[in-house]
Amino acid sequence: MLAVALYKAAVFPLVAGSVSAKEQQARRTVAYRMSAYDSLPRQVRLSAAEALEAIDDGQDVEAVRTTLQALTMAVYDCRLRSR
Repeated sequence: MLAVALYKAAVFPLVAGSVSAKEQQARRTVAYRMSAYDSLPRQVRLSAAEALEAIDDGQDVEAVRTTLQALTMAVYDCRLRSR
């Protein structure tokens, strides 16, 4: 979840032009690799994929916010079930 949130921050920075294309690409690579990790529950991987797709689209901040909330809930649900 953290890697996806950091990628979102690079795509939608608070100050325009404050994140280089190279840094954005590096954060994207890390987010995709961590989101595809086999040990993650399937629902978390699917939610992360949806969030990454919305971020890659780069147009609708509200859609990104919604998918990140869904990812947060998927992680939360998995943590509750693992107790």
